[in-house]
Parts: sequence; structure tokens; C-alpha cells
Amino acid sequence: MTIALFFVGIARIHENPPVPVLGVLAAEQISDCVVEGARTKCTCEKQPTTAPDLKATISEETNELEIYCKGGLNYAPEGLLGSKVCSADADDVTTCKAKESKPGCINVNALLVAASTPVEWQPSTSITDQDKSKVLNIPKDKIPYVDEEFHVGCSENNSTTKCKVAVTITARTTKTKDRTVTCAYGHDSNKKHQMITLSPSQNTFTLVCGAKGEIVQKSYKSAYCGVSEKDTPVRDCPGKYTDILPGYEERWWTDGKEKSFTFTIPEDKFPTARAKMMVQCQKEEVKTREPATPQAEATFKPSVCSVDVTIESAGSASLAPPSFILGLSTIMLLAGSGLMVVSSDFLRQ
Repeated sequence: MTIALFFVGIARIHENPPVPVLGVLAAEQISDCVVEGARTKCTCEKQPTTAPDLKATISEETNELEIYCKGGLNYAPEGLLGSKVCSADADDVTTCKAKESKPGCINVNALLVAASTPVEWQPSTSITDQDKSKVLNIPKDKIPYVDEEFHVGCSENNSTTKCKVAVTITARTTKTKDRTVTCAYGHDSNKKHQMITLSPSQNTFTLVCGAKGEIVQKSYKSAYCGVSEKDTPVRDCPGKYTDILPGYEERWWTDGKEKSFTFTIPEDKFPTARAKMMVQCQKEEVKTREPATPQAEATFKPSVCSVDVTIESAGSASLAPPSFILGLSTIMLLAGSGLMVVSSDFLRQ
């Protein structure tokens, strides 16, 4: 009988939990960030205490950020109007104030690739609640070439930070297109070396270090680096160009805009044997007054953009220039049907 009453009591507690149990269940709604497709959604719940800092990432794959301040909390900084965010060192998102620094907001576009149309916070259409969420959509072509970070969040009465979101903008990846290598320097931008092959028919390529980068090999015109499998900068290169390119001249290298460097081998100057070399770009070293923290260095350690260049030999039959192929085709056409008959007879044998 006692056992039966015990189980009945347990069942009633389950159906009608006491007030303390209800409080525990309600507290299970916590602030968090979740990724749904290309959008990262960060929800800040109104709680008695300040929520732990949240983290979100914007990248080429997930380029939308949604912030939802629930329960009447205010968007920070300054209502997330226009393009306002706090810098990465801001402790208080209501004023964007960092330790021993003046309060103030920054324009998120200052962290992105410049474009004619600026990025701005927009009200979301996915939430019907009176507390509309805010969405920041960063087009892929505005994703920066280096890792960046900013802070946003929610406040109570525009005075107390209740929820802070540390947002990392992951740099784009290094890409090769139309024989031009455009370097990026994010932590994950250079998971592999870029490959370029030079031949008499494709005898030029361009390396773009960009505004945020610099070429590693300062003596790139007078000496070359051998190919290295490492992902670290190789500054001292003992290779003599004349050892792999007997007719080499420094004027084969030309400088361009955005710290770009173009290498062109004249069609008649290719070597008798295949050769390889490597050139690199890295993020430009900027001296700061205060050293970065170990955590920041680990998170935002820039990577090196390495390009492995293969120089084909002049005698490679498969690498005949387009002008040669065009000339041969013209001769065959002029020969007419007679050549075709000979060719057909030859094939019958």
C-alpha cells in the first residue's frame, strides 16, 4: 500500500510540478547561436543575470547574421542602426567602451572589402513577434582578405549589457583565376599551395598580394625559392635564376597595382629542362602599441599564400603555342581533299 501511494505521488508531481520545478524548466531557455543554412541566428533571452558571451562566424559559406533580442531587450550598440557595431576590444556593447579607451562605434564596412553599396542592418521578416530581429547580410564579394572581428549584443534599458556576441568574419580563401593568384591571409585561407604552370603557350602569371599583404621574398627579382611543402614564409632564397632559366632578365618581373607582381617568360627563352620555383605573399606586418593576447594570436594567426610555379621545357611537344597549332591547321586545310585521301589510305593499312 505504501509503495502504491509513493508512485501515485510521483505521478502527480510529474503532472503538476511545484513552483521551484517550473522555475528550473523556464531557466532552460538560454541565449545561444545556431547555424541554419547560410545564416547564423543568435538569440538573447531576457534573464536576471548577464548571459555568457556568445560566438558567431561570418564566412563565404555562412554570410548572414541574425540577432534577436527577446523580452524587450534593446539592440546594441545604438539599436543596431545603419552599419554600427562595436570593435573587437569592446567590453560593454551599450557604449562600445573598452578598457581605458573612449566609447564609440565603428562602421562594419571598415572591416570589409570596399564596395559602392554599404552593408547595413535590416529588420528580419522571418519573425512575426513585435520584437523584430536584426539581420546583417554580407555579400560574398565583400568578405575580407584577413580575419576580422566585431561585437554586438543586447542591453537592458540601453544601459546594461545582458548579452554580447563576438562575431568573427572569416577571411575568404586564396583563389587562382585566369592565371592570376589573389591571396588572402585568414587562418584558413591557405590550406593548400596554389599551382601555376608556365609554357611557351601560357608564359605569364600574376601574383596579387593585395592592400593587406606583402611579398615575402624581397629579392624575388634576383633570386628564386625552391618549392617547399611547409606553410611558413621562406625569406632567404639562394637560387640563381640563370641556373633554371639561362636567359633570365629581371625585367621579366613587372610590378602592378594592389601590390601585384607579374612574371613573363619570353616564348623563346624557355629552358631545355623542366624547372620549379615558389613565390609567397603574407599579411603585411603592422606594428601595434600593445601585443596581441595568446588567445587572439591563436585565433587570428594569419596564413601564408604560397604559389608553386612549374616551368615547362621548350621541347615539350604537348605545349606547342597556339600560333603553331593554327598554322598547322591552315596547311592541312590548304592541302585539300588530296591530303585527306592520303591520310585515309594510310589509316587503312
